[in-house]
Amino acid sequence: MRLLQLMADDKQISLIEKPLHPKAVELARETVGDFSASLIVLAKTLAYHRRDDEVLSTHIHEAMEIIQNRKTRKRWKDFMLAIGGAMFGAFVSGFATQLNTGNSKVLLAFYVIVGVLGMISIFAGLQE
Repeated sequence: MRLLQLMADDKQISLIEKPLHPKAVELARETVGDFSASLIVLAKTLAYHRRDDEVLSTHIHEAMEIIQNRKTRKRWKDFMLAIGGAMFGAFVSGFATQLNTGNSKVLLAFYVIVGVLGMISIFAGLQE
């Protein structure tokens, strides 16, 4: 058990000692700077709207939650756009095929429903 702990400690030490390229350091500093600036502006905006005299730690925590929720919401929007695009693409292909062959009105109706659902998903993904 002690040997596993020592091996884990060695891995952690080697991870910490791994050098960063100068451009990676520069990009990390810029990213941290941008994030902290956005966080502070959002926290100040929250304090202003609540007519507080100063920015409190609760404002910072709430601003962090808002930023994290935006990321989650963006992923959901991207997912809706991808699914909607796939459904609409299936509609266009299937609808054209069924119009040319004219074999099944049920399949034609199915493709219309898929197309409508695809457009709804696309519009849901585009909403602010």
